[in-house]
Formats: sequence, structure tokens, C-alpha cells
Amino acid sequence: MANEQQKIELIATLLNDETTLTNKWQGFEEIYEKINKELVSSLESNSLPNKSQLISDLNKSLDNLDILTQTPDLIGKNIGGIIGSENYLLDKIAPFHLKDAQAIEQMMINTNIINVLVPNSKTEIYFKNKYQNIQSIEKNEYLTTNTQLYKDKIAIPNLLENYITKTPFNIENTALIHFPNFVDKQSNYVQSIVNIIDYFVVYVDKKNLTQKITSIKLLVPSHIPIFVFGDSNDIDTLKSKLPLQEIIPVNNVNDYLIKYAMPKKNWLLEDMLKSNFLQSFVYFTNKIDRLKSRLTQLNISIVNSNNNDEEISFIKNSLTSSLNTATNDYRNLNNISSQILKIAQDIESHFQDQFNLSTNDYCLRASKIWVNIIDCLLEMKGYATASTYLSKLSAINYKYTYLVEARISFYSTGNINSNLYSAIRNTTKDDIEVLKTKLELSDVLNFSEQDCINIAHCLTFATTGKECYYKALQLQQTDLKKAIKLFFEALDKGYEPAGIKLFELSKTHSQIKLTDLANHLIPIANYELGIQTVKTKFNKGMAHIKIAASFEYLPAIKYLATELYNKIDKLNSHQQEELQRLLDKIFELNYNSKSKKYHGYQGALHHKHGDITRAIASFQKANLGWTNYELGEIYEEGQGVSVNLDQALSYYKKAYKKGYADANYKCDLIESKLYQKKRAEAEEKARREREYKKETSSYSRTSSSGPCFITTATCNFLDKGDSCDELMLMRKFRDEMKAQDETVKALIVEYYRVAPLLVEQIDAQENQAEIYNNLWSDYLTKTLDYINIHNYKEATQVYIDMVVYLTQKFKVEMTPEVMDILSKIK
Repeated sequence: MANEQQKIELIATLLNDETTLTNKWQGFEEIYEKINKELVSSLESNSLPNKSQLISDLNKSLDNLDILTQTPDLIGKNIGGIIGSENYLLDKIAPFHLKDAQAIEQMMINTNIINVLVPNSKTEIYFKNKYQNIQSIEKNEYLTTNTQLYKDKIAIPNLLENYITKTPFNIENTALIHFPNFVDKQSNYVQSIVNIIDYFVVYVDKKNLTQKITSIKLLVPSHIPIFVFGDSNDIDTLKSKLPLQEIIPVNNVNDYLIKYAMPKKNWLLEDMLKSNFLQSFVYFTNKIDRLKSRLTQLNISIVNSNNNDEEISFIKNSLTSSLNTATNDYRNLNNISSQILKIAQDIESHFQDQFNLSTNDYCLRASKIWVNIIDCLLEMKGYATASTYLSKLSAINYKYTYLVEARISFYSTGNINSNLYSAIRNTTKDDIEVLKTKLELSDVLNFSEQDCINIAHCLTFATTGKECYYKALQLQQTDLKKAIKLFFEALDKGYEPAGIKLFELSKTHSQIKLTDLANHLIPIANYELGIQTVKTKFNKGMAHIKIAASFEYLPAIKYLATELYNKIDKLNSHQQEELQRLLDKIFELNYNSKSKKYHGYQGALHHKHGDITRAIASFQKANLGWTNYELGEIYEEGQGVSVNLDQALSYYKKAYKKGYADANYKCDLIESKLYQKKRAEAEEKARREREYKKETSSYSRTSSSGPCFITTATCNFLDKGDSCDELMLMRKFRDEMKAQDETVKALIVEYYRVAPLLVEQIDAQENQAEIYNNLWSDYLTKTLDYINIHNYKEATQVYIDMVVYLTQKFKVEMTPEVMDILSKIK
């Protein structure tokens, strides 16, 4: 009993010892002071969201390094973590026998004390107890707690006691931190210690396997390697249960520890704090850029044409006020961060002077800090500095350097090379770094929307605008309230598709206000708000429509153009001049657009305006089916340019190839005209050409699409319509035969010449009805019957017979060349 009492007393003595910490670098107190007093005070009126999070992150970064200053023997060491209290594990790694070993063993097994083993002549073991008089601290208290109270509340470890071992732990440049089985793995203090560890060591057997799996899940981040020794089957089970962990089986663990035994820069204070500050800087730089862009948009001529527009002025004033606030807040935060980082530089210089390590001897967590810095720099367009940190990652052989390289390439050039593409596209790893990179580069990697949603589902936290957007899409069906919040967060971070999604949701969810979306200058929202209000509040409505038009939103441009064109004839000359200037601004608005449809519509506006030169330029840039057709008509009819049938034919052919079906008959017609022109140039055919010109000079357009041909005239007379099934079938038959048979193509060219003359003769006859009825019953129905049974040869012959019959009846001559072709067909 006395023995048990002695053990209890020994533990009690250890737990209540208040040995003064030594070798603590006083610069930390100054940084704590600046963060928890000056920075907190500065942030009270700052517009930065999640201010408490910044203070919390900064203090956690200091806490990580404060662990080193409390235990100076850890500074510059390669630090390993040992999980579990098995004697076999401890004896295998660092055999030691302590004074009153049984009591110490009981303490190690039955309390939450973390042990630190470091090599020196006496090999010390430090016992630290985090759990005396512990107090909780609320998130919002970070903004109101002074330095001393803050340090009291987080209970800086108050126990430090040395014990002399009989068997030294003698792996140089190495420190081991022992986590007993019952340690509070979720406490902030334990997590701070974990953050300075370079690797973990675990012993597994069947008895402790379940416990080890649980401990690793709770304690070890996925980026920290774990050296595991024990039975190979147990190790395989461990790996299968923890697929995201980097588990490295080892036979002789000490050999591995010696292999990794090298001094390391493990303070990294400046970069840790810089990483925290940069996340806030990203928020401000993105916000400032966004506000400046919106103000620029409101100042372009189309929006700012009326300087007295109250709605535009209100929006501009609101944006200007937000811009000034964000700029001042950013400046103030940047100023105090510079002061804090300067102190951090001095502390690092102190460590560097003391340990004199080489440039590339960095601890494991350096990679995580640098990756975060790089991601922030990329959002701020700091590509050169980001590349500097990329070089640091390469120097320490960071396994995901290629992912970071791809992100830098994408942000700076908009693309990645084929090797990086293949490496990222094809990897099956689902580490957080891989997932975040895949989502960020989803456009160049050709991932579908569902692919992106699946990736976002695997992310615990969404940080970028794009991550927020796809996380919101994933949550939309199960937690709409949270999804809407994430959509707004994505919008605030500059991810524009979130605005479109919010607009769609606003139609069915009243909590999303159209006015709020319009104030974010989402073009579709501005247009919709403008259309809704223009009838009751004309100036306000037009203001928002102009804003939408300034973003090259096509419906808004069409609306403005239509409204202005409709008004122009009703105004006096002075008003017309003003309106004309505004129309010019609309033309200018779209002139540099990359969208083909915008160029096409711009060309239509120029065409209507009478500016043929600019219309041609816009139509050519658009290069769409209908714009090529418009160009064909311009050159065919000589609209503001000389008639050029070759040019017209070229554009009509382009239009037809791009799916504009109406261009097909134009191609035939122009080919016919060119054929006639060629004949006219031949002196021996001068008389025939003069006669042809005389006959064709009175051509009349009996439909909007050109000369009326025989089948069309017959169908129209019989009230079948210009687009009846029979006529469409006949046209399709004509197009197919023309494409397959050069002889038929030549006959069709002649047909386009004589058919209008024949229709004109039929319409002049008193028995017009009889002729059309006979043509339908004697020729056209037979042709259609043959087409339907795919007997194209007979169908062609019946149609030829009809044309020959009509030319003979009305004495319309066909060319000798065509007559020669017909004689051979017969």
C-alpha cells in the first residue's frame, strides 16, 4: 500500500512542479502582444469577414513554434512521434530505465502526459502536462482577450522535469515525442505538437491493432509518413483500413530513424504568419479588383450616357464607398502585418545564427505552408514569387510539386503542358492536394460538371470560389440553405457562374432578392430587373438594361437597339443626333467582343444603320451561316459595294456549308447568272445573250426568296403552300441529284433561266387553272411517285419531259448545249 502511495505522491509532485522555462526567446511575447492587442484593436472596425479566424490562426501558428521555445532541445531537430505505450515499442526505439521506473511507467500509461526524448550526454525526458486548470476559450474571445489572459486561458504547459536515463537515446539530430494511448488527441495543444512532427512511428500487433487505427485517424494528418513495424499481416490490415495515410513498413525502425536523422529548420515563423495574412490579403485584393472592375463597367459610354441618371449614380456611389473602405482596411492590415513579420524575421535570424542550418534543411510542414502561400499568391497574380516558392518545394522533394507547377502554369498562361495534363488527369490518388488541383484545373482537364461535383463532395472544406460553387451544387438537393450560402460565398470570391445559379434560384426562392444580384452586377439579373421596372420606373429600368448591355449581354443589346431604332423617326433633328451617338456607342460596345453571335448581331445593327463597311467587317468576324448569307446578298445586290457575283457565290456556299439551307437556291441562281455572263462575253453568242437580257429584264420577284419556279407556282396555285411536303421533297430530290450528277446540275442551271419565263407565260393564259392542274396530274404527281420509290432516273425524266413540253408550248428557246444534253438523254 505504501508503495502505491509513493507512486501517487511522485506523480502529484511531477504534476504540480512549476519549473521556470528557460531559453525562451522574448520576441514571441512581442508578437503575441501585437496580435492580441494592436491587431485586434485594428480589426474591430475592419470590413474583413471572419476576423476572429485570422486572430485564431495567427495564435495557433505562434503556439506551434512556442512548443519549440518551451523545449529548446527540439529546435533544429528532425522530430518523430511515437504512438502508444507498449514496452516493446519503447524498448525497440530508445531503451531507457528511469529512476522509480514503475511509477514513471504508471504515469505514462495512465495519464495524458506527453514525453519528449532528445539526445545529449544525459538524455533527458521531459514530461509536459497540458491538463492542469485548463479553461476553454470561445472563438469570439480571440478579439477581446489581452495577451496574458489569453496565455492563461490556453494553459501554457506548466510542468517540466528531468530524469536521467541509464541508457542514452543516442540518435543525433533527432527528437522523439511520445503520445500515450490515452492522450487527448483532439486538444489544441496536442495538435500544436503534431504540427511540428516530421514522421510517426507505430508498432502493431493483433492486440493493439484496433486501438492504433483509431489513434492514427484522430492524431496523424495524411501528409505525415508513418513508419510501421510488426507482423506483416497486421501492417497490411492497417494499410487497408487507412488508405489515405502514407504508411511505410520497416524492419529495423532505428535504421530508418538514423537515415532520417539530420538537422532541420523547424521554426518557419515568418512563412507561417505570412500564410495566415495572405488569406486575408487575397480577400481584399479580389474584392478591390472586383469593385474597380464594376466601377469601370459603369463608366463606359453606353451606361454613362446620361450623367443625371439617379439609379446609376446610386450604384456608383455605393461601389465607390465599398472600394474606399476595402482599400483603407487592406492598407491598415498590411501595415500591421509588416510589423509582425519583421519581428518574425528577427526571431528566425536568431534561430539561424544559433543553429546555422543550410538553406534546404526544412521540416516536413514547410511544404504545407508553402503550398498555401503559393495558392494565395496565384489568386493575387504574384506569379514570380509563387515560382520562387515552387523552387523551394522542389529542393525538399515535395511529392506534389508537379501539382503546384501545373497550378502556376494554369494561372499564369491559362494552360498546362501535356505531361502535367496526363499526370494529373490519370492519377487515381484522392489526397486533398490532388482533389483540389483537379477541381481548379477542371476546364483544361475536360472534366464534366458531375466530375467536379464528385470531387467537391470529397473536400471537407471549400476555400476557393470554384470549390464553394461545386460544393453548393453538391448540397443543393439536400441542404438548400447551406447551398445558397455557398453560392453567395463563391460569388463574393469572384466566381461568376455562381451569380447565374443564384439568378435561377431567385425565381423560386424568395430569400434571394433580384435587387441584391443586380447590385452584384450580374448581367442577367440587371436585365431582368430592368425589364420588370422599365414600364413603371423608366430611368431605373433603362439603367439596369444598359448595365447588362455593357457586359455584352445580347438580350439587353437587342432591347436597347430596338427601342432606339423605333424612336429615331419620332424625334427632332437634335434628339436624333443624340440618339445616333448612343447607337454608335452600342456598336462600339460589341466591336471587340470575342463571341461570334455578338459580331453577327453587331453587323446587323451596322447594316440597318447603313454602315456597310462595318457591317461587312462584323459579318466576316462572325462567320456564321446567316451572316455569310447577308454578305452574299450585299455583293449580289451591290449594297454599298460594287456587284460581285463571284464574291456573292463564295459567301452563299459558306452559308450553305454552315447549315443555312436557304442559301442553296441562291447558289444555283448565282451559278446560272455567272453562266449567262460567261456566254455574254463570247462574241459569237452576243445576239442570243441580248435576247436573253431582254427576256430576263422584266423578271419579277413573286416570292420573297427569288424567281418563282414551276413546282412552286403549281403548289401555290393549288393552295398547298410554299413549304408543303411535296415541294420540300422535290427540293431535296433536286439537291441530291445536283450533288451526284454533273449533267443534271447543268440542266438545273438552265432550268433556273427558263422556269420564271414559263411561269410568267402560264399566269398570262386564260386557262391558267387548267394548265396548273394538268401539270400536277400529268407530271408532278408521277415525279413524286418515282421519288418515293427511289426511282430517281424516271423521276428526272418525267420532270425533263414537263419542262420540254412547256418550252415548246410557249416557244421559249433552250441553249444549244442543253438541247444537245437532252438529245443524248433521249
